[in-house]
Amino acid sequence: MDCLAKERTVVRMAGMLLIVVLTSVFLLYAEAKIPIQPNFDLQKMSGSWYLIAVVVNGVDTLQSDPIEQFVFPSYGDLLFLHSSWDGKSYNIREVHFVSSDEPGKFLSLDKSSTLRIVEINYGSYYILHVEMQNAEALYLYMRRRIAVTEEKIIFTNVARSLGFNIHAIKLVSRSGNLQ
Repeated sequence: MDCLAKERTVVRMAGMLLIVVLTSVFLLYAEAKIPIQPNFDLQKMSGSWYLIAVVVNGVDTLQSDPIEQFVFPSYGDLLFLHSSWDGKSYNIREVHFVSSDEPGKFLSLDKSSTLRIVEINYGSYYILHVEMQNAEALYLYMRRRIAVTEEKIIFTNVARSLGFNIHAIKLVSRSGNLQ
């Protein structure tokens, strides 16, 4: 009986070890699948950006129509000022992200969200991946309010490569409303 109990304990421990290993491999794969812009330069990202498109997997967190975003580098961290219209009033919201161990990757102050600059052309556009507790989203921001076809194609291809439903992409109209 004592030998049987030891054998069961060994089998349970082996099972637990297998679960830990598989979970670790999954988490490494999930982390590695989101690319980050090589040689990311936060200073070059400073300035005004306009939301052009967004696609969300999971719970859609957009509660108002974004109009404009100002990006300020702050000692290696990232400070966003989001301006939006909720149908009644114009709102400005400050969102602060701290730098991580990788350039182009930032964490929310409460560590509930991770931002990754997937791709950037500093004078034209950037693609931002945001991982939240119940969702992930991909955003296309541009220096001007209107995207040309090239940037929309780039965004669609990145969204497809990351497993987003490209038919769920919402474009922002010239008035700033999501469509």
